[in-house]
Amino acid sequence: MRSYILSFMLMFSLQVGLTAQKVLQIEKLGKAKTEKLYIGESIFIQTKDNPDWFAGIIDDLLPDAQAVVFYDRIIPIQDITAVKFRKKSTMNGLGKALQWSWVVPAGYQAVYDLVEPVSSEERKEAWKATAIISGSTFLLGSLMRLIPPKKLKFGEGERRRLRVLDLTFYSKDELTFQGN
Repeated sequence: MRSYILSFMLMFSLQVGLTAQKVLQIEKLGKAKTEKLYIGESIFIQTKDNPDWFAGIIDDLLPDAQAVVFYDRIIPIQDITAVKFRKKSTMNGLGKALQWSWVVPAGYQAVYDLVEPVSSEERKEAWKATAIISGSTFLLGSLMRLIPPKKLKFGEGERRRLRVLDLTFYSKDELTFQGN
């Protein structure tokens, strides 16, 4: 029974054509690892003509023209000078969480003062230590939020390049050679 199902699946898969897959590939000189951006991904780019960041979703990729299609424009990849993947750094969320972590020691100290009354001198020392801990976590979180997002640069003298690739699989029947 398994062999029948396997042969049926194999025959069905040979009849169905594979869909095209186009990618915008970011390569770094001397490295085998690449980053791939697919149709439908959101990116921020800078171009030679416009140094401001343009946010857009990749609508299509043109491998023959080596261009990226957005909803309102087509940009050749040789005009792209920089790419970033998000508006804010990944450290922004971590910094915000660290900023708000000052609440925990201050809350514990307030509850402890209500449950276990102590002299004003001991309370002053305890709140001093709590203020140092809370202030330092808030300051560290604020500094982490200032870290900019990763920006990849392209062009003259840079070690990265962009390429638009068409990774379509063709069947034997679709391959024709146009020779003389």
